[in-house]
Amino acid sequence: MNICVVTQQYKNIFSGVGLHANNLTNALLNDGHKVTLVLPEDQAPQLISPQLSITTVKKPRFNQNQARWISLSFSFNTALQRLESQSRFDLVHFTDARESFFCTPHASMIGHVNDTYSAELKTPLEYKRNYPDWLLRWLYYSAVHYLESRKLHRLKLLVANSQYTANTIIKTYPKTAPKVRLCYKSVDIERYHEIDNRRKVSPPDLDHPIILFVGSNMYRKGVPDLIKAAPGVIKQHPQARFIIIGEDKSTDRLKRLCYDLNVDRNFEFAGWQSQESLLSYYQRASVFVMPSLTEAFGVTFLEAMAAGVPVIGTNVGGIPEIIHDGTNGLLVPVESPSSITDAINQLLSDAQLRERFIQSAFSTLNNFSVDKMMECTRSLYQEILEN
Repeated sequence: MNICVVTQQYKNIFSGVGLHANNLTNALLNDGHKVTLVLPEDQAPQLISPQLSITTVKKPRFNQNQARWISLSFSFNTALQRLESQSRFDLVHFTDARESFFCTPHASMIGHVNDTYSAELKTPLEYKRNYPDWLLRWLYYSAVHYLESRKLHRLKLLVANSQYTANTIIKTYPKTAPKVRLCYKSVDIERYHEIDNRRKVSPPDLDHPIILFVGSNMYRKGVPDLIKAAPGVIKQHPQARFIIIGEDKSTDRLKRLCYDLNVDRNFEFAGWQSQESLLSYYQRASVFVMPSLTEAFGVTFLEAMAAGVPVIGTNVGGIPEIIHDGTNGLLVPVESPSSITDAINQLLSDAQLRERFIQSAFSTLNNFSVDKMMECTRSLYQEILEN
């Protein structure tokens, strides 16, 4: 097949979107398909293959803003029109369905729904309780909600990253119901085997434990609650270090919260890290924690599991489809710093529990392998082509 993959991320991975774009493209090339990547100019890969073509567009106008997909969608449309004047695609695959909203290719479109925060639109007061940028966030989510209600059903198929996402999209936008399919995101398990082996040879130092968080949009992913949980952890583990990986415009505000709670010496805000650098952080981590307020899926839990790091998440959104409380990790109530404290201390003090979770997590990962993801993707492609 001749497949066009349209994505905002590839070379530099900031979220599950970039991770999926890499796994998808590599698997399609391995299957022998011809692939055209359409992406921003700063995301062009070094990957060389006779079956791969690359078309770049200008970086989005709001590159560090959630709304960057809007300008990208217009740029992607121009690129697709130019490409389709030269050749025919069997389908166009968007790693983020929103980026198709202002595109009108001749080929059928398939797109991923990666989050639910716009579909689950709340009142301004609810955002004000948790977000310093509550008004802008509410206005942005409201605009996206409006566009999703009018644009999502235009795609041939919509790929939800969790059953929770699928149910939410169908409930909020009933027109999408016939087109929504569940296809879990994947993690390249083989890539993490060496990290797990190194952890076995040289286990993390529990006298100086590292609690790791990886993600952007840090208020939504519960970093303030993690900071509030820190004093209770440090009381039992004075040498504990909390490492926060990711870029976020609210970092300075979060650092001030650390200072106010007198835990700033125990926190390191390490910024964005490449996938290669991230492996070294997983290797040294004692526990991985992401206490999200809302989360459609949570691919970083899969990364931590693959690296052999026990995980803690909140009992919200699609997270329980990955973490089974007490079996392969711990789930805590949303917005409950004290529960986060208890969960971290429990894992740091119980070696048998950590090992049981790690071994169980390896079994869980079989459901989220690249092979499983591609098996699902091939069936969706076949459905589109047959119809």
